[in-house]
Amino acid sequence: MSARLSPTTQRQIAQRQNTRRANATLQPHKRVLIDIEDGIATVTLNRPSKYNSLDMPMFDAITKAAKALKKDRSVRAIILRGAGDTFCSGLDIKGVSRNPLNFLKLLFKPGCKISNLAQDVGYLWRDGPPR
Repeated sequence: MSARLSPTTQRQIAQRQNTRRANATLQPHKRVLIDIEDGIATVTLNRPSKYNSLDMPMFDAITKAAKALKKDRSVRAIILRGAGDTFCSGLDIKGVSRNPLNFLKLLFKPGCKISNLAQDVGYLWRDGPPR
């Protein structure tokens, strides 16, 4: 059984998607875009020319976004998406390997942490927004 959306709802959804695409186009230098509307945060990986692959700035931006949203009490839900046609193609090996120290940064677990930076991009979403 599938639910049918009214034409008005379909238009509203299309307008929101167009706005998000426009935001991604207007802010190409930002790796991660955050849009919060009605308590729902939409986090967009914004590197469509590289299929949203994970380079060091993307790892850092995703981590910062997850930590910031985790603290935001107005956020009830988080939608994670990719700009363009692809969600995320995975590690940008060419970009990360430009500096051999990047692999150490990705795999290092500081202090008592249970995850490293490479794992954090997935692990930090586990708890989600505060309740």
